[in-house]
Amino acid sequence: MGREELATTYALLRRLAREYGRAYLPSYLVAFFFMAVVAACTSLTAWVMRDVINRIFVDQSRQALIHVPMAIVAIFAAKGLASYFQEATLDRIGNGEKQHIFAMTMPDPFP
Repeated sequence: MGREELATTYALLRRLAREYGRAYLPSYLVAFFFMAVVAACTSLTAWVMRDVINRIFVDQSRQALIHVPMAIVAIFAAKGLASYFQEATLDRIGNGEKQHIFAMTMPDPFP
């Protein structure tokens, strides 16, 4: 990609962000929130694995054998729901922008 193409691409992205960014800002914030939840669940999963090794295998705690897997299931359920809502929010933003751009560029077939 040449410098001229890159400059026009950046100009287009700036214009789109300026025209549509404010209208979709609340939806973007919701999507960023769910992205943060997914990231937190991913790191929490790695953190809980320490308890799996120490409490279940080393200490052989029967109580941990019930509680730790339930916590893992809850973490993965929260991660799955957050991932779904984040993706659905971004899809809704994309469809709204696509319909607006399509309406601006294509003439009405039934005037």
